[in-house]
Amino acid sequence: MNFELFELTACARIDVFACEQNALAASFCLLEPDDSKPLRPEEPIEALCGDPRGFLRLAAGAIAGAGSDNRSGDPEAGEKQEIRALARFGSEAGLMLEAASILLLFAEKENRLAGGVEHEVAVLREEGLVIKDYDARLFNEAGYPLYKPTECLFDYLTDHLLANHFFGDDIRLKGFYEADDRFHIVITQPFIQGRHPSWDELVTDLQGQGLEQVDPGTGKARFWVDGGPAGRIIVTDVHEDNVIVATSNTAYPIDVHFSFPGRERGIAALTALGIW
Repeated sequence: MNFELFELTACARIDVFACEQNALAASFCLLEPDDSKPLRPEEPIEALCGDPRGFLRLAAGAIAGAGSDNRSGDPEAGEKQEIRALARFGSEAGLMLEAASILLLFAEKENRLAGGVEHEVAVLREEGLVIKDYDARLFNEAGYPLYKPTECLFDYLTDHLLANHFFGDDIRLKGFYEADDRFHIVITQPFIQGRHPSWDELVTDLQGQGLEQVDPGTGKARFWVDGGPAGRIIVTDVHEDNVIVATSNTAYPIDVHFSFPGRERGIAALTALGIW
């Protein structure tokens, strides 16, 4: 499938996907009032100036206040607040994608890669990219939790910002789509040719690259990373399936997560790192 659709400029996206904005508002009823701030018209363009990963930051900023003050104790209520805010951002930024094109891409067996709890995964070999489809729900149709590593969409998006910063990854937000009353996030990152290491090799390689195991001598997949002005930050879910050792023998963590005592502390760390 031709992937040029995803490489359009911000201005072109707004024109191409304008019809999708109306379809989303009508079918998913996500664009009702919330506490998120509307985008300035120039912000989507600014996001691409000098850093094409800027949409991740804008999206995280758009939902930073959504769900964080949920006092009901119901995580599903917080999830709905974040989805509404993110849908509004996607509509205003021109990032609503055509669901049929995404679903067709993942339907082609030659594109599919093994996914995990979080993502459906496909590879675009000619472009050297992996494309990942994230279903934003925390609960299934019966109301049971899906046990995702991240508890909210804000953490999901900022995990990618932090992975780009610390591990030199190039994760990019490509857009959103709605299908079967579900809201999806689409990201890409470079395809890394390599293999998954053993646990001992993983620990040795990552410690050689500056990370420090939180609980040395155990199999707990948690490491410290030096955040400089942000202090030491815990990286979680660093197990064998989430690390790829490339042909250069460099170990690349993928789909890992960063742990903070709360959202305010996370934003403070992102700010100190200069990526907020």
